[in-house]
Amino acid sequence: AGSFVRFVVRTYVLRLFVRLYVRTQDTFLRSIVRTYLRKYVCSVVRSFVRNFLRSYALLCARSFVRSFVLTFVNSFVLRTYVCTFVCTFVLTKVRTYAQTNERMNVRMYKRTNERTKVRTYVRTIERTYLMS
Repeated sequence: AGSFVRFVVRTYVLRLFVRLYVRTQDTFLRSIVRTYLRKYVCSVVRSFVRNFLRSYALLCARSFVRSFVLTFVNSFVLRTYVCTFVCTFVLTKVRTYAQTNERMNVRMYKRTNERTKVRTYVRTIERTYLMS
């Protein structure tokens, strides 16, 4: 539920930024919006590429384990069991590591990057538009 809410909020904010970019004539505000949109699109593309490469690496690891087991184990039942066990074990370990690593990266990125930039943008907008 949390990821869906984040997705809805992010989509809404993105729509607001696009609408603001299209309607406003102010170059400073347009540059802020352009920077946000560029970073958002880059992060989406980066996560897509990361997920694609991870799934491809897992597929390669699974096929390698399968071919390795097929080469050295002769019994069909034992071969099937070993393939299933090893593939499941390796994949769960890799997935757990990747998910933990990704969660830590996302937390660090959100804390350091987005909050400071949003604060800076808000302060700049306040100074420029609300104080004048």
